[in-house]
Amino acid sequence: EIIGWSCGDSYAGTPREVCQVNEDDCTGEMVLKGCSLVVPCGAPAAALLLDPTQCQSIEEGTTCIAQCAPEDCIGGGPVELSCPNLNTVIDRSPTVKSGSCSVLCEVCSTEDFVDSDAQLNSISGSVIFGPVHKSGDFSVTQIGGYRILFVDDCGAQIGEDIGYVEKDDSEYECCYAEAFTYKLSEVAVPTGAAYIQVSLVGTADATIGNYPFGAKISLTDLFQNDSAVTTTKRATAAARRAQGPGVLLESLRLPGFQLTLTLPVPLLLGQLPLLLLLLLPCL
Repeated sequence: EIIGWSCGDSYAGTPREVCQVNEDDCTGEMVLKGCSLVVPCGAPAAALLLDPTQCQSIEEGTTCIAQCAPEDCIGGGPVELSCPNLNTVIDRSPTVKSGSCSVLCEVCSTEDFVDSDAQLNSISGSVIFGPVHKSGDFSVTQIGGYRILFVDDCGAQIGEDIGYVEKDDSEYECCYAEAFTYKLSEVAVPTGAAYIQVSLVGTADATIGNYPFGAKISLTDLFQNDSAVTTTKRATAAARRAQGPGVLLESLRLPGFQLTLTLPVPLLLGQLPLLLLLLLPCL
């Protein structure tokens, strides 16, 4: 730190002496660095679901009050935002001091996803889900469709959207679980993906485009390892001879079951009383 030096007006930081070397003639020059221009914070994160016309730029050291987006599917607020004193980070997202907005709508149901693709890190099948509703009310406006995407354990999107299903004009009075189907065919599963998610998409005139949350469907990648051969072991005649003389019990039948036992003679004679006691109620 250089005593006597300080950042000028509209700048913040700690001045420091830096020797800047000219590689052509190996000469040095002392320059001062460490001061950055003070700037306002940028727009709030889209995930906060705020009215996009409010608090788009907040001066450093000040606060701003924003309402939630004026949509049928958004509730809560107001939200108080603040920008740190002497902020020098360009387009820095403001900090939430109080309040929040939440999504009030979601698809009414999702069906379990069944992977029919035997390849590793690839899935095929149908994503089946019901229409959007708000607390049982299916006459939801300002929703134009549904995004199909991969998300991780925390709900963050992984990779690009898988697809899009447009909301139809049907008037639903209750949850029709199979209202929409989106078929997947050999879709690559990105690293880190834990769920398939069905998220809402606002209409063209809505203030919210892609809703950041949605209904999650467990993702199970069914695959067959061709290098692993599953075998059922069967006793050969040589193996049976190696076991020594034995008695085959194969006539015992219970409703829906058949018991077949092969026991060496000495073991059979020693355990015969216990065996008869166990089997007598079934004879």
